[in-house]
Amino acid sequence: MAPNAVLVVAKDAEQGNPIVQGLASVIPSSRVSVAGSTEEARGRLEELRAKTGLPAFVLVDLSASGSSGLEVLTWLRSRPEYQPVPVVVMHSEHDGIHVDRAYKAGANSCLVRPGKSAELRQLLQAIATYWICHNVSRGANPSSGGRFLA
Repeated sequence: MAPNAVLVVAKDAEQGNPIVQGLASVIPSSRVSVAGSTEEARGRLEELRAKTGLPAFVLVDLSASGSSGLEVLTWLRSRPEYQPVPVVVMHSEHDGIHVDRAYKAGANSCLVRPGKSAELRQLLQAIATYWICHNVSRGANPSSGGRFLA
């Protein structure tokens, strides 16, 4: 895996997106790619895989991406080469229907997106710390610090 590469899928996927800004501030060495649609996400993932390997995780903001976020998740889980990539889904409210759909589609984690920027930054710090620093990926070599070796 590319230990510092992250893909954010959100409809408003410009650099002004609070999630993109938050991730860049908590893991400045990371390379945060953004995608606003299923097709764009596919392209970004293929590009990352070709250049640096699989991303450390994909963060899908259902609040901003809606059904296209679930489409990306479903597509990821249908592709064997992307099975090791953790997918974190965020939604603006605790909506059982969206949470159930996300887990059925293969999400590794579903979180409520905080409304306050300080709380969002704390959550993004926790997400990045867990998935980049502490998670041991499937197919990982223990001597590589938990990183996936292709």
